[in-house]
Amino acid sequence: MEFRILGPLEVEEGGVRLALGGPLQRLVLAELVLDANRVVSTDRLIDALWGSEPPDTARATLLAYVSRLRGLLGRDRIVARAPGYALVAARAEVDALRFADLVDEARRATSDSESVSRLLARAPGSVAW
Repeated sequence: MEFRILGPLEVEEGGVRLALGGPLQRLVLAELVLDANRVVSTDRLIDALWGSEPPDTARATLLAYVSRLRGLLGRDRIVARAPGYALVAARAEVDALRFADLVDEARRATSDSESVSRLLARAPGSVAW
């Protein structure tokens, strides 16, 4: 599975782009992808969805979005961990994390400009110069 957050939010499985649902459900997923493998609190998700005036049904609605995303991605991908939820993904599965790793690797290879160029060319969203 590949999670893309650099640009439009996309999730691809086996070469097929998944239908991620409506804008609020996609926002929940975006928040989880941005902090992949770390807990995102329920309060933070509710704040991202509705700001300072969430509806009375906010927690139930958030739970419905998470449930649908689990159905789409797999129950093992979005896990409940106090005080919220975490997206479980390998660093290689998240474009932003791959990008950060390649930039770090390029920084360590600063003595070899050709290696740096090759590394950065592999980065998600890179362009050929």
